[in-house]
Amino acid sequence: ALNRLDEPDISIKIIIGPANPHQETLHKALSSIHFKMELLANPANMPDLMAWADISVSAGGSTSWELAFMELPSILMALSPDQQGIVDRLSQRGFALKIDEHTTQGIANALNALLFDHELRITMSLQGRKLVDGNGACRVVKEIKNARS
Repeated sequence: ALNRLDEPDISIKIIIGPANPHQETLHKALSSIHFKMELLANPANMPDLMAWADISVSAGGSTSWELAFMELPSILMALSPDQQGIVDRLSQRGFALKIDEHTTQGIANALNALLFDHELRITMSLQGRKLVDGNGACRVVKEIKNARS
């Protein structure tokens, strides 16, 4: 998908978790990429990396809420059935572009759409902060306290 992008002058950081069994395969596949690129396994500074980025491509798990809080326009895919609701909802609410078919061309199309639409990225960023304000834990504690009273 990265080789199909229309923008030759970008920097890419690919983040994988510590249990990802495809690290070596990814290193080999990424050797042909013509962009400035880094493959990072289990980095400790995810908030810094999210702040650095203009666009994210991610599975639709709990990281999606962190991406919304960080106002990072995202392309989301449901890689398991439990992620489908998150991906659908964040797409419907205007924070994310949803990829239903996990194909090379589908990912490239979504990336190109966001790369060349600055206004869409701004709209998605603002929508992310509307959805996740970072105060949810305080509201949950307050509700628990109120329920005990």
